[in-house]
Amino acid sequence: MVKKNSVYGKWSKVVVAALSLAVVTPSFVNAQQVASKKASLWYFGDKAGLDFSSGRATALTNGVLQSFEGSAVAADVSGRLLFYSNGGSTPYQGAIWNRNHQMMPNGNLTGAGGCNSSVQSSLILPLPGSNSKHYLFTTDCMENGAVGGLRYNVIDMNLDGGLGDVAAKGVKLTNSVDESLTAIQHDNGQDWWVVSHKLNTDSFYVYHLTASGVTGLVKSKIGHSSPDYAGVLTATSSGDKLVHAGLSYTSLFDFDKATGKITNHVDLGVPGYTAAFSSNCRMLYVADGEGKNIVQFDIRETNVPATKVTVGATSATGVGSMQLAPDGRIYFARFVSSDMLGVIDQPNRKGTNCGLVDRGISLAGKIGKGGLPNFPNSYLGECATSPKISDLTITQTSTIKIKVQSIVGNGAVITWNPTPNPFGTNVMYREKGAKTWNIEETGDNTVMLPNINLNADYEIVVLPKQNLDNDYITITEHLVDDIAPDKDDVFSVGKSKIETISFRNKADFTIAPNPANNIVTVDLKNIDSTVKTYIRVTDLSGVEHFNKLVNAESTTQQIDVNNLKDGMYFISTLTEDENGKKVVETKKMLVSH
Repeated sequence: MVKKNSVYGKWSKVVVAALSLAVVTPSFVNAQQVASKKASLWYFGDKAGLDFSSGRATALTNGVLQSFEGSAVAADVSGRLLFYSNGGSTPYQGAIWNRNHQMMPNGNLTGAGGCNSSVQSSLILPLPGSNSKHYLFTTDCMENGAVGGLRYNVIDMNLDGGLGDVAAKGVKLTNSVDESLTAIQHDNGQDWWVVSHKLNTDSFYVYHLTASGVTGLVKSKIGHSSPDYAGVLTATSSGDKLVHAGLSYTSLFDFDKATGKITNHVDLGVPGYTAAFSSNCRMLYVADGEGKNIVQFDIRETNVPATKVTVGATSATGVGSMQLAPDGRIYFARFVSSDMLGVIDQPNRKGTNCGLVDRGISLAGKIGKGGLPNFPNSYLGECATSPKISDLTITQTSTIKIKVQSIVGNGAVITWNPTPNPFGTNVMYREKGAKTWNIEETGDNTVMLPNINLNADYEIVVLPKQNLDNDYITITEHLVDDIAPDKDDVFSVGKSKIETISFRNKADFTIAPNPANNIVTVDLKNIDSTVKTYIRVTDLSGVEHFNKLVNAESTTQQIDVNNLKDGMYFISTLTEDENGKKVVETKKMLVSH
């Protein structure tokens, strides 16, 4: 919900003119993202809906749900509708509807403590270990003073001839929570963590849903104290990052899927009402609800707030809920009433390359309001940077050669041959043994890989694109071990395997003594005998005082600093190949006579 005294208010009526219906449709389907179709059916707003079961978003017009903001939908793994709900009354009738779009016999939620003017009014989770029971969690709204708190209802699909009915209704877990509600799958792959935030406090209440029901509570006192209500809680599909849009703030946290603890608060420095993560778990999108802009953050960078960039805006009164969809796109409600949804077409891309389209998809005459369905994090697959390596289709046989160009701080610059792909290239990489792939996109044949562990081995795959709209259909796999000089670092793409590249101490060196006053000894490590390596000394103004080619068989170099003035200098190693000299590593040296 948004403030009643905001520019559009809770009960204001906005007439949105029917402009040209520019519809965004996907050109590819990511196999990881559609492995389960539990999030393929959406019902929201004023009888609006979307169906993603074909991999393409199409409007649904058969829903009866009306909600000012939140909703939730349950489907099975094949995408068959089970039931859906708006969470509770105010301003519309609160109910649970079965797959025939009829209210369940005991599905009237009047007086059950929920409210459909809560931004995350409802959330549906299957009971672990059960083939029939589901828990519908609800939050109350600020119009009701949030007195309903956090509650749950139990739906048994064995009742009413298999259409389902409510076996338990309005069971209260705690008083006075924000309108924020999300769920993260437990590290055991079966249980759930239900994440809520206590009203006017800095406390998260995280409930443990097991096969026995709600069996435990984990409290984390961290971050800001929320106002009288707040925006969304949402997590990455990997479940290790959590964001809380608190209206006057937006906070990023780490989430422990094994314990339910929330740690490492980062204030992103922007107000937030709604937020969503990209499918590669890297880009975070935030909108404040009262404004029209959507901003993006790169959560993999060291200084996340500094990565803020405005990627687009809406012409509507404001931006409502945002939700990652099974097609890899992020959809957003155009607050407070619109026959269209906005779309972020390529949310894994940085900056305005993400392709925000304000009037992105038609609702076929139905009306979206302020919200979209609320799903648990795992329904949209693993952090999907690309298909699984085993699923890659090798269609080219050209040879690609990769080199480590330089080490810059904690990052590594890599380059490869042949010439750049005109449609761009995705570079997948992960520390050896890790489960999740990271990805960088480039239009060149060089890219910086940030936050590399320089003491680890990495697996790298270079994926040239087939065209500008298609990341993954035609793929060339790159196989390489670049470091060991006794190994050939060029592999045929037809080998269908991944070799390891190491950034470990690439042309690294030590300086002793430092500070220096006479002779400095530079000890180099792991010189690549296939390229020339130089040592260079410069002062703060860039004037060069020493530059010498290093013999690969003699990796210790002595430098006379007696003629240098007292002060700070830089010692660098450089490598030279057919592309010229490249700086590999730079360190500071203090001269003090």
